[in-house]
Amino acid sequence: MTTLIDREEQTFTDRPVHDPKVDTLRTRNRFLIIALAIVTAAFVALGTWTLVDRSGSSDVAPTAEIQQLLDDYEAAWNDYDGAAFLALVTDGYGFEISGTTTGAATQALYIDNMGSTSWHVTQVGDAISAGDGPYYVALVDNLTAVDYPVDGVDGVSIVTVVDDGGTLKVDHHVFIGDL
Repeated sequence: MTTLIDREEQTFTDRPVHDPKVDTLRTRNRFLIIALAIVTAAFVALGTWTLVDRSGSSDVAPTAEIQQLLDDYEAAWNDYDGAAFLALVTDGYGFEISGTTTGAATQALYIDNMGSTSWHVTQVGDAISAGDGPYYVALVDNLTAVDYPVDGVDGVSIVTVVDDGGTLKVDHHVFIGDL
């Protein structure tokens, strides 16, 4: 008599050569490989795009000529060189801070005398530029000085750059910060 729990012995050679379960696993494996290839390609594309985007120049970055002018302008202030400062600004230059505007000649005298306070300006981060003449450039600055009422002040400078007879010069500079 045969019961429900009795089974016939089955050996390896008795199994069918073609097992549908193996085909199902192969199909699933193929779809997994295709999905993995798509995800990998998307990841590589995203990584490449990120690198290209970060290495490209910004639409708001100042041109090389404007950046050189700003670097020279900052150096004139930091070197307490009023003559170099005057060579970089227009005749109608104005420096505005805390509601007071100073002309080029007076500002050059102030710059010449700043050495006693060890005054120094450092640009923080990248400049942002707008316009095609005049150019408006925004800079974040950190001001430091010894024997000065305020030390370590962060503020924003807005510098107007113009073409003055074929040479780029600073026409106006506004500093906004707590002094």
